[in-house]
Amino acid sequence: MDTADQLRAMVAYNCWANDKILVQAAKLTEEERRDVRDEQSGSVFGQMSHVLVAQRVWLARIRGDAVDSEMREVHALDPEFAVSHAEMTAFAAQLSAEDCARTIAYTDSSGVAWERPLWQLITQAVNHGTHHRAETGRLLAILDHSPGDMDFVIFAAERL
Repeated sequence: MDTADQLRAMVAYNCWANDKILVQAAKLTEEERRDVRDEQSGSVFGQMSHVLVAQRVWLARIRGDAVDSEMREVHALDPEFAVSHAEMTAFAAQLSAEDCARTIAYTDSSGVAWERPLWQLITQAVNHGTHHRAETGRLLAILDHSPGDMDFVIFAAERL
């Protein structure tokens, strides 16, 4: 498997794992989705809004698009994740091995300029989501709606 194929698999995994969370979150009331169960993890909606915003921001940086305040507003999880997933999947679908090594220049939210290879930025976006999905999964389990196993090997056995 080359780097481009690996990144496509990571993006597909990211979408799959997000969807596992979203299926369970949809079973909650709006109050439960927004309830802060503990100060460290926040709410299901807050965690997944953060994941969605990060996906939008990383993809914009990778594509060289401006990061604007509209990217940071989340109104509804399911339809907005569907759009984000479609955009990430379409972007990954066209990647070549050369693209993966291409250096991307961007400025972070603190105003610091960075230059990193594209493969690292896609890996960052997916790994960032993994961290917050774990926190969200714990919140969902507390609410008796565990998303179940979200390990990459489970995804791979089902999809790859």
